[in-house]
Amino acid sequence: MTDGFKSGGRAFPEAFDGTGGPRRKRQEAASESETPPVRVVAGTDVTPAGEEERPNARKPDDSPKAARRINEIFDELDKINAKRRELNAEAGAKMNELAALGLRKDTARYLLKMRGWNEDERAEFDLSESVIRRAIGLPRQADMFDQ
Repeated sequence: MTDGFKSGGRAFPEAFDGTGGPRRKRQEAASESETPPVRVVAGTDVTPAGEEERPNARKPDDSPKAARRINEIFDELDKINAKRRELNAEAGAKMNELAALGLRKDTARYLLKMRGWNEDERAEFDLSESVIRRAIGLPRQADMFDQ
């Protein structure tokens, strides 16, 4: 194929054929449905035409007791955020240690996430990765560890 958007050697003509691709088709199908979609605006259900407003949210509690509790919650959240910043700094220092050993940080984050997966999840991921790599022409480097 010579027309269309090229990415990685693959052409996507639907992007330029005037149809707008599958997303646009889904949007058009949704707009042709008999019931207009409902969107939430400022605590009320409103149709696109602005008809049939009805409250769907509770009125906020503005009492002094609620104000005290809100302040307590915000104080607790401030403490949690401070702990998070401290933990993020510690994790960043550990990632820098890995980088100092010549390892990529993104690879370490990726494998750290995978480390938490069970065997079935890892097998599913490996199979999916293999299929995707073949499809996009990005095979593993088989000779990487040959000496």
